[in-house]
Amino acid sequence: MLNDQLQSFNTDWPVLEEQAFGFVDNLVVRKSASVHFHQLKNMQSLSWYAGEHPLATDFARQVELCCRLKSAPAKTTLVVSSQAVCKTMQDSMPSQI
Repeated sequence: MLNDQLQSFNTDWPVLEEQAFGFVDNLVVRKSASVHFHQLKNMQSLSWYAGEHPLATDFARQVELCCRLKSAPAKTTLVVSSQAVCKTMQDSMPSQI
């Protein structure tokens, strides 16, 4: 209800969601003309392709989901807890995401 009141007051106010619907879902910031998906990772070692649900797959599927739902233009961001992990992930980021 408060969210509806805020949006009727000013449609440019962002709406924050946690564990939202989607693949990149830890934090989502929605505005009237855009949506920004954040995946938060607090790990010493991280890979785009490791694990049961690889980050590369999740990020690619999030973009595809937004396109299929015809949502506002979407941006995805991986947030990590160290500069070293950030550099490793930037250097190895797949071209499709």
